Parts: sequence; C-alpha cells; structure tokens
Amino acid sequence: MKKLLLTVIFCSGFTFGQNILSFSNDQYSGINGSVFSPTTSYFNPNKWDINIISEDILFRNDYAYVSDQNVLGLIKGETKSANIKAGIRGETHSNILDFATKNTISYHLENDLMGPSVSFKKKINNQTYRVGVFTRLRTQGSIKDLDNYFRFSNQNEIEPKNYEFEPTKTNAMNWAELGLNIATNLYTTNTSEVIIGANIKYLLGLDGAYIKSKNAIKLEAEPTITSTIDNPDANIYASNYDIKAGYSTNYDFDRDKYVLRNRGNGVGIDLGISFVNRRANDELYDFKFSANLLDVGLVKFRGDNHHFYNPSQRVQIRNNPKLDGVEFESVDQYLGLLSKEVYGDETKSKTGNNFSIGLPTSLHLNLSKKLSKIII
Repeated sequence: MKKLLLTVIFCSGFTFGQNILSFSNDQYSGINGSVFSPTTSYFNPNKWDINIISEDILFRNDYAYVSDQNVLGLIKGETKSANIKAGIRGETHSNILDFATKNTISYHLENDLMGPSVSFKKKINNQTYRVGVFTRLRTQGSIKDLDNYFRFSNQNEIEPKNYEFEPTKTNAMNWAELGLNIATNLYTTNTSEVIIGANIKYLLGLDGAYIKSKNAIKLEAEPTITSTIDNPDANIYASNYDIKAGYSTNYDFDRDKYVLRNRGNGVGIDLGISFVNRRANDELYDFKFSANLLDVGLVKFRGDNHHFYNPSQRVQIRNNPKLDGVEFESVDQYLGLLSKEVYGDETKSKTGNNFSIGLPTSLHLNLSKKLSKIII
C-alpha cells in the first residue's frame, strides 16, 4: 500500500477466461498513499476510504551490527558483545554485536505511525474532488559521514596522540501531524488526465534535538599510568571546539516517564502532480508519471539552546572524575556540567529558549508503465 515511492509495474498471469488480470493495487492505496504522493487518493474508485492504523519503521546504520542474524532471530537469540582478547569478533562468530572500524559512519532512523484517517469523493460544479483528513506520528533522525573516532577503542587500540574530529551537524525530531489532503483533475480526456494534489499539515512538536559542530575539534590522548598494550587507556582532552546544541523533550526526568505535551508548533505542505495515460473508458492506466515535493515546512520548539566555545579552555572528556562520577539525572544536568567545565559556570552556555527544525524535505519522481497486455 505504501510502496508508491517505487516504480509500479503491472503484471499479469495465465488462467482460463476473457479478463485482463492485474496485480497492481496502487489505485486503492487512497489516503494511505496520499502522504507519499498527494494525488494518489484521487485514483481510488471507491467513494469512501478509511484507515484505522498503519506503521512503517526503518533503521539503518553502518557502525554497529549483529553478525549472521535477522530481526526475528534477535528476539529469540542471545546476543553477545565482541571480545578482542578472546578472539570473538563478528567476522568469526555468529550472533555477535560488533562495530565497524572505517573512518566515517552514518545512520538513519524513521518511524511513521498513521492513525485514523479518512477521504471521500465529492463533485462540485461538475469538478471531481478527493478530500481527506489524516493523522500521523513521525520520528526522524540521521547523520551522514560522522567521524568514527571510536574505531580505535573498538579495536582495543590507544588513540593517536593528536587527532582532529571533523565538523558535523545532525538533528532529530518526534512530531505529530494533522493533515488535509485535496486532489482534483486539472485536465481530462478519454485517454489522458492531469491530476494535482496537496497536503496541508499542522505540526505538533513533541521532541527535538540538534548539534552543530563548526570547527575541527582537536583531541589529545595522554596514556594513563595503568595503560598497557593489552589494556589500553588514555585521558582524552578536547580543544578548538565551537559547538551549538539544543533540545526539547516530553520526557519527565523527575518522574522517570514520558508525558505527552505540546513542545512546539509548525506548518508543512506536500505538493504533487500526476500525468496518466489510459485506454478509453478504462480505470486502469497504461502509463503514469508523478512528481511530488514533500515535507516543506518546519517546527519551532520551546527548548534550551547551548553554545560551547572557549578557545583557551581544554576540557577532559574521558576519565574526568567531575563527569564520570556523577549519576545521570537529565540532559539539562549534563549540559550544566559541561558548561561548568568550559566556562566555570553551569548556566553560561545557555543562549536561548527556542529553536527550529525543518522537515525532511524531499523530491520524489515516480514512473509506472504497463509493459504488456495479455488477454486470457
């Protein structure tokens, strides 16, 4: 139902009769498909279309992996961590949690929970419209080409004495959408049709965070007194940092529970256009091309902004008793500790009370073509 981002290819099979059998059902995806292509709902021949609940989850990374395993196996199996000293690695053993050792790493996470939604067909002044309302709960976060400084400790090696951690930026967001879908025909003949559609969305921010590191951070490793080849350990110090970060969350650290509240608001829009070529008086099409500009908009959060920049101050980020010995209670507490390390003041890093995160804007071009017609 939701695979409209891929090219749809009509197929047919052999049996006895005088019918064209098609395995395509994208015209029935309706309100579910409209969030990926706003014109899709228009092609639904049914007058009404209702969705109760549906969900898509995707997580991809090239840093951590479990060897010779799948999702169902992870639920049933017992996963063990890699052990370099014992010679247990993902390359040599199954069901081992191991880590990549390449120079950069990436990850992408998205979850799309579509709640109660409905669309219906309406004719106004001889013009056919498809109107729908949908609800969604979405989570997205990603990072590309992050400097993999952890590759040294993953190999049980002492970090290089001098290292420059490349600049990076990332953000993540959890938000809800209440959307209005409208689609109609712009041009129609017996064999062709042009459809336009749009989703207008109200956005409710739930959780958001961002990190922007502008400079190449200088890292210095100084082996500890107890450091050996078999047990490498080093104190790590950071300098030349210029980092901006912010967060807003519904997690209540005092009560240790998630409390649903409005942490921000925003608006978004999806736009789409489709061209269809079909046989005369046939609802099944021979050719369809659509272009869709999705997720144009942003959410403005109420939260805390912090800026860590002090060229004269070198901060110990590993084996620091002021940080390692403190029990983690909240993000705000940890940022306050970092502020004290950088500025000598727990509140000086805070620079503001709101920030914005843009939607994951994308352009989708979809092409579907019936390759053959087999009458059986």
